[in-house]
Amino acid sequence: MVENLLHPTLLARLLGALAALGVTVVASGVGLQVLAARRAQGSTDPASLREATIVLERRAELAAMLVQAAMVFQLLNVVLSVVAADRLSASVQGAMCAYGVLDLGSSGFAMLGVTVLTALSCALWLAVYRYDLRLPSSSLGAVTWRALLLIAPLLALDFALTLRFALSLDLSVVASCCASQLDPEVAAALGAHVALPRVAFGVAVGASLTSAALGLRMQRSDTRALAPLLALSSVVACLASVPAIMGFVAPHAYGSPVHTCPFCLLHADVWGVGWPLFGALFAGLALGPVPAVVRALSRISGEREHARALERAAARFAAYAFVAAFALLLAPVVVYLVRSGGVSVFGGAG
Repeated sequence: MVENLLHPTLLARLLGALAALGVTVVASGVGLQVLAARRAQGSTDPASLREATIVLERRAELAAMLVQAAMVFQLLNVVLSVVAADRLSASVQGAMCAYGVLDLGSSGFAMLGVTVLTALSCALWLAVYRYDLRLPSSSLGAVTWRALLLIAPLLALDFALTLRFALSLDLSVVASCCASQLDPEVAAALGAHVALPRVAFGVAVGASLTSAALGLRMQRSDTRALAPLLALSSVVACLASVPAIMGFVAPHAYGSPVHTCPFCLLHADVWGVGWPLFGALFAGLALGPVPAVVRALSRISGEREHARALERAAARFAAYAFVAAFALLLAPVVVYLVRSGGVSVFGGAG
C-alpha cells in the first residue's frame, strides 16, 4: 500500500536502498571507464601516459569511495529494516516485534538477507581493491573492475525487494507474532533432539574462539593453511550461531525455554544484546574470509609483501570481532545461570 511509504523509518529504508543503488550504478559506470582507459593505455604515447595514469587513479579512487558509501548505506539499511519493522509492530495487531511485520510483508526476510549479502559483497570488493591498489603493476585491475559490475544487480534486487515489502504491508491484517509462529516452528524443528541447541552453542562458541586464535596466529606466522582455516572457521561460527542463538542463547536471555526469537534480543529488556552480537558476527563474517581471498589473489599477482600486510590486518580485526562474539554469546547464559543458582533454563544443572 502506497500510504505505507509515509511511515518515516520505512521511507528512510526505501530511500537508503535507492541511495545505495544509485552510488553503485555510478561506481559501475566509473569502473567501465577505468576498464576502457586501461585498455587504451597500451596505445598511448609515453608523453601523455603519466597524465592518463593520474586520471585513471582518480577515477578508480572515486569508484572505491562510492562502493564504500554503498556499503555504509547497506549497513544502515540492515538496521533500518529491523527498526522500521519493529516500530510498525505497534500498529499491527498480533505483532510483538520485527518478526511479525517482516513475516507479514512479502519478501521481508528475503529483503533483510539480500541487504546483508550486498554489504558483505561491498566489503569483500573493497578488500580486493585495496590489495590491487598496493601492487606496483595493478595486475588484478581487470578482475577487480569486472567484479564491481556484479554488485549493482544485487543492489537493484535489494531495492526491488524493499519496495515490494513496503507496498505489500497491510497493517489492518492480524499478524503472527514470534511466540505463536516462530517458537513452535523452532520447537518442531528441534523435535526430540533436545541436545541440539547445546551442541550448536558449543560449536558456535568453539568456532568463534578458533577463529580468534587463528587470526592472532596469523600475526606471527605466514603458514599457507591459516588463511583458509580462518575463512572456514569464520563461516562455521556464523552459521552455528543461528541455531545457537535461537535455541540456547535467546531462551537464557528471556528466562523462558520456549521463547527463541532473535529479533526480541534487540529490545531493551534484554539489554539490546542482539545489536552488538549480530554486529560482531557480521564483522567476523566480512573479515574472516578476506585473508584467504587475498592469498589466492597473491598467487595470480606473484606478490606476497603487500598481501601479507593486508591479510594480517583483516585477520587481526576478525579476531577482535570473534572475541566479542564469543563474549556476547556467553553473557546471557552466564547471567541467567548466576541468577538461577546454576540451574539451566531447560531444567537441571547448567
